Amino acid sequence: PPVDFESYLKVPTENPSLAAAKRVAGKRPAPTDFESYLKVPDPQSVTEKFSSHETSDDEVAPPSHLKPVGVLYGTEFGLSREVCEKLCDTLKGTGEYWPLLMSMDDYPQGMDLNNFQALFIACSTQGEGVPPTDSRPFCSWLHGPDAGAISNMRFSVCALGDTSYTHFAQCGKDIDARLETLGATRVVSRVDVNKEDWIAIDGWINSVVSALAGMELKSLAESQESMNFKKASVDTQGDVTYSKSKPYLAEITSVTSLCSIRGQDDKNTIRVDIDLGDSGLQYCVGDSLGVWPRNDEKAVQEIIQFMGWDGDQSMAMPSWHYKLQGARLKGESASLKDLLTICYDIKAPKPDILDILVEDGSDARVADPATRAKYLGERHVIDTLQDFRANENSKLTDPGVLLKKLRQLAPRLYSISSSPLASPSSVTLTVAVVEYEQLDKARIGVCSTYLDQRVSEGTKVPVYMYENPDFRLPDDDLTPIIMVGPGTGVAPFRAFLQQRIQSNATCGENILFFGSRRRDQDFLYGDELTQWQESGKLSLITAFSREQDEKVYVQHRLREHGELVWRTLEKGGHFYICGDGEYMSKAVESALLSVIESHQGKGMEAAEEYVKSLVASKRLQKDVWIS
Repeated sequence: PPVDFESYLKVPTENPSLAAAKRVAGKRPAPTDFESYLKVPDPQSVTEKFSSHETSDDEVAPPSHLKPVGVLYGTEFGLSREVCEKLCDTLKGTGEYWPLLMSMDDYPQGMDLNNFQALFIACSTQGEGVPPTDSRPFCSWLHGPDAGAISNMRFSVCALGDTSYTHFAQCGKDIDARLETLGATRVVSRVDVNKEDWIAIDGWINSVVSALAGMELKSLAESQESMNFKKASVDTQGDVTYSKSKPYLAEITSVTSLCSIRGQDDKNTIRVDIDLGDSGLQYCVGDSLGVWPRNDEKAVQEIIQFMGWDGDQSMAMPSWHYKLQGARLKGESASLKDLLTICYDIKAPKPDILDILVEDGSDARVADPATRAKYLGERHVIDTLQDFRANENSKLTDPGVLLKKLRQLAPRLYSISSSPLASPSSVTLTVAVVEYEQLDKARIGVCSTYLDQRVSEGTKVPVYMYENPDFRLPDDDLTPIIMVGPGTGVAPFRAFLQQRIQSNATCGENILFFGSRRRDQDFLYGDELTQWQESGKLSLITAFSREQDEKVYVQHRLREHGELVWRTLEKGGHFYICGDGEYMSKAVESALLSVIESHQGKGMEAAEEYVKSLVASKRLQKDVWIS
């Protein structure tokens, strides 16, 4: 059996198809390089044909008396897939249905929806109402003219989102409305789910199962259609298109600290420069880069050692793991250690993990949904294993039992801090290094510490572009802009400024509200910003919260400069917010509303209508996140 990735994946360095990817001549891949995990495709294999099913057990021919049902998901970080997997398990458990689990990502040109007698969909929403990255082609097809009329198909949609965002669950809402418009019949009302509300999700699943029980569905034997849809073929010798599920191995060219660390309470932020090489990846300012991280080796070993498992044990590679273009895995297995390192989330435990840890379901720590959510929200996977003495659980002598209860290790999105005018074949990221204590234990951010502490110059990491069409500069360079970006929220605005300044075109006024703790410790890109200010290319307004007795934040500066803000908006200016969406963004929007009310002089209702008009005309745009 393989003992590590190098023994089951191979890179023949002499092969020309990998030569372009190896930009350090004569350099042998380090054991942690993703190059080490590659194998050159079989030259006889021109295209890779995918199975139409997501899980390996679906490869077995189903009993003909079962009734086929379609289950489709669109996901950015994996929750929609978890929902659909649970629905599939529930449907199989009835002994009546054969669910076909599919990802929107695999059908960029759509599918014949009339082949389904019933189709159930879970889809998340990204940013300000857009579909998940790789699901966008499918959603464009669905909302376009090529998606024909539907007859005799029953459906229901589980729309996932976050109520902190203006366009909560918008993608699922749009899919639900579109299917009805095309002629499909809704059998269960759409459920809009905030974050990971498993009570709402389970309610939707139960409603779907109940609705199916009252339908007259054809069995596989009676069905004329096999529902054996082909996923999109991948031409391994043609043009390469990189994506979230097929990322590009990009080289780290430098990692530098942007902060002066003087005490234990000081937080670090790093600048990460990444070479896009010959990938052909293109981006606009406002876009983000997705990075597939690796778990900390110490955290992986802690789980393996506590459970008494063999880290070198060979196990099946999950079918949903990303594929590396221009190469393929040597086999369908990997060591347990490697699977826990690159495939599975060992930080945030799924509620399903309690199914195998709590024997009778009566443990007071997880007795009801509220206590269960609080318990899991404070713990990592290792904590739950230790709390419930999982090493004594006979069900878990097989690591595969636990792996089925873990989430996919999700990519992290970072706003790109550079302009393609300044860096056409590379990107700069601005990453806050996450380190904190919880339950008297040291915690770390998976990807931020990976980039800060576990990579070096020359390391290659899997990346992809994440388009952010709702966070764009004005079409007219003469339009003035106001940018509010404290901390790492300044990242896209550095790109905005590079774009407008380096285009050599006359542009409107650039106003930036930046905030951090102290000027001499964490004034991110302070030298650049100050230089642009001194040259008259930027109006820079700062808020250093710890430099005076009373803390001052960007929202306070916004109110202080209300006249400037109002005058700029009245000139047709655009207003941008980037950063924390839980507190900062709300405080800034409140301050903006206050400024408008004060200077417009028509009362709060009129000010609220003014803000709505800014949003509708895309003059108020946000790129915010919830930690």
